[in-house]
Amino acid sequence: VAAPFVRAGLREHVAMDRALLGDLRLACPVFCRADGIRYEDEGAGEELDALVRWAQSTAASFGGSVHELTIGDKGTYLYLVFGAPTSFPDDPRRAVAAAAVLAASPPPGVQTQLGVSRGRVYAGICGGESRHSYAVMGAEVNVAARLMSRAAPGCVVVTERVRAHTAGTHRYSPLGEVPLRGHARPLPLHRLEGEREPRRATEVERPVGRAAELERAHGLIDQVGSGARRVCVIEGEPGVGKSLLANAVVRDAVERGFAPVVGAAESVTMSTAWRAWRPALIEIFEVRDVLRDRGALRGRVLERMDRWGGEALTARAPLLNALLPLGLEDTELTRYMSEGVRGDNTLELLLQLVEARRAREQPLLLVLDDAHWADASSWRLLERCADELERALILVITRPLDARDRAMIPGSCLELLADPSTARISLGSLDGDAGRRLIGQTLGASDVPDELVRYVEAQTQGHPFFTVELTRALRDAGLVKVNGVTRLSGPLEGADFPDSIEGVITSRIDRLAPAHQQVIKVAAVVGRRFEVQVVEAALPDGTARASSAEALARMEELQLTHPSRATSEDEAWEFRQVITQQVAYERLLFAQRRDLHRTLARFYEARHAEDLSGQYALLAHHYERAEDAQRAVDYLERAGHQALELGAFRECVRFFERAEALAGGGLDRRRYARWQFSVSRAWYRMGDLRESREAAERAVAILDRPIPSGARLVAAIADEFARQVRHRWFPASYYDTASDEEREDLRSAVRLYMNLSEVYYLASLPGPSLYSAVRLVNVAERAGPSEVLVEAYGVVSIIAGLVGRHGWADLYARRARELAEHIDTPTARASIRHQSSLYHAAIGAFDRVREDEREASAIYRRLGDIGRLRDALGLLGTSEYLAGRDDEARRVLTELLETQRGDEVFVQKIWGAGWLGALALRRGELAEAEQFLKQSVKLLDSNTVGLMEIPVLGMLALTAHRLGEDGEARTLAARTLGLIDETKGRPSGHIALDGYVAIAELYRTWGEVEKAAHAAKLLRVFAKAFPIGEPAEAIHSGLLARRAGRKRAAKKAWTRGLRAAERLGMAHERAELERLLSEV
Repeated sequence: VAAPFVRAGLREHVAMDRALLGDLRLACPVFCRADGIRYEDEGAGEELDALVRWAQSTAASFGGSVHELTIGDKGTYLYLVFGAPTSFPDDPRRAVAAAAVLAASPPPGVQTQLGVSRGRVYAGICGGESRHSYAVMGAEVNVAARLMSRAAPGCVVVTERVRAHTAGTHRYSPLGEVPLRGHARPLPLHRLEGEREPRRATEVERPVGRAAELERAHGLIDQVGSGARRVCVIEGEPGVGKSLLANAVVRDAVERGFAPVVGAAESVTMSTAWRAWRPALIEIFEVRDVLRDRGALRGRVLERMDRWGGEALTARAPLLNALLPLGLEDTELTRYMSEGVRGDNTLELLLQLVEARRAREQPLLLVLDDAHWADASSWRLLERCADELERALILVITRPLDARDRAMIPGSCLELLADPSTARISLGSLDGDAGRRLIGQTLGASDVPDELVRYVEAQTQGHPFFTVELTRALRDAGLVKVNGVTRLSGPLEGADFPDSIEGVITSRIDRLAPAHQQVIKVAAVVGRRFEVQVVEAALPDGTARASSAEALARMEELQLTHPSRATSEDEAWEFRQVITQQVAYERLLFAQRRDLHRTLARFYEARHAEDLSGQYALLAHHYERAEDAQRAVDYLERAGHQALELGAFRECVRFFERAEALAGGGLDRRRYARWQFSVSRAWYRMGDLRESREAAERAVAILDRPIPSGARLVAAIADEFARQVRHRWFPASYYDTASDEEREDLRSAVRLYMNLSEVYYLASLPGPSLYSAVRLVNVAERAGPSEVLVEAYGVVSIIAGLVGRHGWADLYARRARELAEHIDTPTARASIRHQSSLYHAAIGAFDRVREDEREASAIYRRLGDIGRLRDALGLLGTSEYLAGRDDEARRVLTELLETQRGDEVFVQKIWGAGWLGALALRRGELAEAEQFLKQSVKLLDSNTVGLMEIPVLGMLALTAHRLGEDGEARTLAARTLGLIDETKGRPSGHIALDGYVAIAELYRTWGEVEKAAHAAKLLRVFAKAFPIGEPAEAIHSGLLARRAGRKRAAKKAWTRGLRAAERLGMAHERAELERLLSEV
């Protein structure tokens, strides 16, 4: 029954607790006095009803409502509100437009006069339990009532704040500064004169002087709309209009049906992984309203992920904890993800979520604002989107990148920015005509005096932001008057006025009241973007926090700040230009900065006490600026470990480098070792094995002992083997004997030894590699059962097999499998299968390799561990090649190459390209072989010398020879032989076989007897270390014997080789040996 009498905006709330309706909000109160109704007359009731209905329909047509009707001795008053209970972004314009109608066309016989204000009000329930109403109250309501009393009949009077919001749509005449009751100072008031002549939207919104740039961007939008994928960089110094142009591009793209995904980086969080995409994620999930309600937030995110991808997507939801305060426990899938794997999976998940933002076939607009502050992980997502998303426009907004910026951006992303196909829109200063138009737009005037244009241009050199700020400053200082026409109040030349951007901004900040200046200073300490709640929390005790709303409104009027797309339900603002923030920050004394940073740090700690994980970098920043080095170091340490876990490896290194610099000489050595452990892992994941090795050596020297060298290395290896024997004979005295305090350090040391063993191996340093491998087992056994002990046993199994101790190899392989089954984790099971395959591939047990690597790769594929999946595919593909199963080898190696993301370079790609070349060489397709092998050579670097360079260069030399390019073949052969000789006859891996074989064939073919004999000797050494070399060694030895006329010796060698090929299951070598024997 009552529903028709309840305002539409309130009907859905009638069942709610009344307290939930109350809030503080920005609104526009409008007071209207209506004279002309004679209440003593018989028709007064109908006249009043017509008046109220007319006011209600007028207000409703503009999105507002009539809240109160008052009838008294002094007249009839209507109180209207725009912005409560329902608000719109343009409430001031709506309120003024409604007031204009109410003033111009009231019912017959009625005269109206109105006042319009804008500010923060209380909107909620007033009254008791049985009788209450929805009310909007506050100081701004009183202001509107007093403005009404100042208005003449048929007129509307507004505050400066309302005028500033609506100057683009309505014309005003100033009434001067008028004293109002309740206000200590007179307020500038304005009389509404009418609506401005509307201009075309494109004219209003098009950035001044950027028509050509905007037209070029429109061309890119058209291309993407037709199915293309384009990348565009908008580049320019601060203040030249990058954001204005980008906003116009975004608006136009959205109007043409694009789905927008907008990210923004900030200097304060530039080292936090993926942080630049947090605003986009909030929009994708539509969770802005529930960010402070963890339960609701979690429910909405999981519901959408389930809708978009089912369990396959929701199982990865905990990976979003670092971006949104979800607090989700690890799932069975994410629990076993190591540092790099979490980063890779987070990247894949975010890519899927970006795709979920758009409907099928809908074009996508991806924007990264302030990209120069973006972390490496955020850049990686942008790169993947640029490489893989169809019908997408990737917009990168950045200042010109300096050396420091480039050092933090992944190399492949820099290549993307520099690619000829990437469109680049560089913004600079405006020309004279554009400058004139910008001055006119700033003043709201069509005519601009030449003297003003010349003065501003001389001062600003056409810099857009400086032009706007100086023009406003001149107007605010009264040197420029706009009242129908623009005129100067006096000569500008020689005027005492700032001649720099900083000076203009300073003069504008000085126009703020002292209390308001406190607010802008605190906001500058918070950052480019800031929340009202955060600013209020940091205001000094003597400052009335309620004044922050007024200060923000005044700052907006002065064009210093504007509302931002908030990242929480709290009101969010941002400085229009980073320069403004910097100038405001620099006005603070050092002591003031220190105290404010400390206050903010403590506020964030309290605000996020339940889960600080998303705030580590921010807290480190504030405590460092607060000169609290100890707390800053603590948070930098947490941020570094978190970055490693998230796969943000560059950021991990940066955090620990900064922590080390702040800690100085008072850093605990064991703590430093743990930092170096993380740094070592990060460098390893980035592919810099030298830096990784150095960090690992520093860490292991503290956690365990220094890596020996020279003569001490031989003795140390012998000692470690002896120690391992004692472990086998007296396990109770050594196994799991570490204290709880020692256990963590020992397991970190084991990881370091694991890393060092592999790095030394890749660098062809067998002594340190062997020492690290055996030492890691001894240390791991002291630390007790763990996944690292499984890996340690696997490493020893491989080493034992390579030196011919197959019984020991089987023993350690068995122990590893038993421990893996006991631990029962997918990573442990996959790890031991992959390690067993390394040993089995070397001895020719190719069927075992196939079985184990297929299972291992399935686990890695399910976990999203792309790095280990590539390891498994690489070993499986080369093993299938060695077994002569060429079709399967080609399939697996092709799958390996297809794991590439964009222009990514990974070490296993050398295997994939190299052995696809080997397969083509085997088939006699020399052009294809040369293409693949050259691709592999191009990818070789110092990390792989001696391991993959030998086979790849050897096979390329053989290909060049068969192509008739003997000069190139001899150069490559000499280089390959030199690399083999550097190993002093100790082959570093079974994968080098094809390099040994190629050199032997080439020198034998060229008739270089001495070198051919040397190659035969090297092959024999190889075959002793790796049984898979036996058939090839027999082929080469037999061919040399036949050339020397010793046919019986040749037959004997080939017979021996055939038995080996049959035993090992090497089909290609078996067929070749059978052919050779048939010719004897």
